[in-house]
Amino acid sequence: MPERDPAPVAVAPPADLVAEYTARGWWRDELVDELVLRPSGADPDRVAILAGDQRLTRGELAARVAAAAAGFRELGVGPGDRVVVRLPNGPDLLVTVLGLVRSGALPVLAVPALGTRELRHVVTTAQARALVVSPGRDELPDLPGVTVVAHPARSGAVALADVLAADGPPPSHRADPADVAFFLLSGGTTGLPKLIPRTHRDYGYNLRMSAELAGVDENTRYLAALPVTHNFALGCPGVLGVLAAGGTAVFPSATGVPALLDAIARHRVTATATVPGMAVALCDSGADLSGLALLQVGGAKLHRADALRVVKSIGGRLQQVFGMAEGLLNFTRLDDPEDVVTGTQGRPGSPGDEVLIVGEDGQPVPDGQIGELLVRGPYTIGAYHRAPEANAASFTSNGFYRSGDLVRRDEGGNLVVEGRRREFVNRGGEKVSVNEVEGLLVGCPGVAACAVAPVPHEFLGETVGVFVVPAGDAAPDLADVRRYLRHQGLAGYKLPDLLRVLEALPLTPVGKLDRAALTALATPPGGASARTDRSHPEPQEALCPGTSTTTS
Repeated sequence: MPERDPAPVAVAPPADLVAEYTARGWWRDELVDELVLRPSGADPDRVAILAGDQRLTRGELAARVAAAAAGFRELGVGPGDRVVVRLPNGPDLLVTVLGLVRSGALPVLAVPALGTRELRHVVTTAQARALVVSPGRDELPDLPGVTVVAHPARSGAVALADVLAADGPPPSHRADPADVAFFLLSGGTTGLPKLIPRTHRDYGYNLRMSAELAGVDENTRYLAALPVTHNFALGCPGVLGVLAAGGTAVFPSATGVPALLDAIARHRVTATATVPGMAVALCDSGADLSGLALLQVGGAKLHRADALRVVKSIGGRLQQVFGMAEGLLNFTRLDDPEDVVTGTQGRPGSPGDEVLIVGEDGQPVPDGQIGELLVRGPYTIGAYHRAPEANAASFTSNGFYRSGDLVRRDEGGNLVVEGRRREFVNRGGEKVSVNEVEGLLVGCPGVAACAVAPVPHEFLGETVGVFVVPAGDAAPDLADVRRYLRHQGLAGYKLPDLLRVLEALPLTPVGKLDRAALTALATPPGGASARTDRSHPEPQEALCPGTSTTTS
């Protein structure tokens, strides 16, 4: 193996904030692996993991993690070494990640959908010593000096099963709570993933806070419906937060709604977290969801019409979660009234979260007005790992993270997501919010799922493109959609100029809508779009009086 690089160090907040976070008990002398594996008063014979016919007690899980820590140490992976982990959901993923953390190594959590190009970038940026991967159909990138650990076993790689079955003594290393525990990856569509360092003390608080706000305890059975290498299913409260509260983590046998419904029924699941489309699909399945005490929805905006459908379909509570792998989490509270739960994305989870909503001039905007969300707090990072250009653009001089999310704050302190800084269509100089149009389209007859994205146009610069997954055999056409939106009161210049029917909406590797892919689908070779869809008159005819027809 090559010589070791220095262990990454997280950017700490100013000394006065460190003192405050510690004095208020948010930051504690605890490590993530200890918090998850040894919650206070937990019975070692209590079931921790359910996966098909497999059951692991808390004691068995702890023993497997210790064996994994020993196995990685025998492989030559030491404290501070980075190990990229790209595995599907399941007990082996959890044991691998916790075993690495227990050994002092730093897992870099890569979602299974990450492609070869992105994987190479992550391994290189992390200066990884090893890669733990389930190769699947993709060829692995050529990575000189990187040990490949494969599951299942493959030629030229170390078998993960052998690493996890080590019988040597576990490492004696104990990290400092201020140390980096692991890395998450940024999940946006602005380019290659960035590495997000999460420390033991900040993520320990993240887990405890999330578990309390979600109401999970030792009786919770949490279904990992989303990739656990994603922050939402990992620790909001996710698998780690539920285990830290003494509960049970459930892994489905496969992806997809049928497998999730089977796991919910088979293992008497009481809580899970999904993205909006998955939540609607579960509720529309007709299955008995009366045993679900908690359904968290996040990853993208849940529009009110869909939220109301979810509320009517489950036996427990809907909780909207809006956050980011970089830190800040917002939750609707379990005792919030229905209009808050269905119409907002909640409020910050911690009293230590400092939230600013600023306009284009960088100054705070009044409540009710849309601005960019900036945040600093006890579980929000101070910098990405080895990304100086991104850090210069993403963090202010006093340590606030520029999220890129456009939000407004209501009179109750709840945030309403209005999109991203780039999630506007600049149609002839007029800004059209994709979120506004999508929110209205949710109720359009014949539409099962929809998205809005900018489409290049030679005259207007951009036009409004609508992409629809039909609810039945017959999809609505552009005239139907425009008529419906006019009836909803949408301004003329915001009406779509183009409609495409798709079998499914394209997603990023972490399951978020990929608007760039939608734009590419509607853009012919050569760049600028044709003036408009044939089924619609020239787009300038839909412009409101006074609207500019020149690009800025």
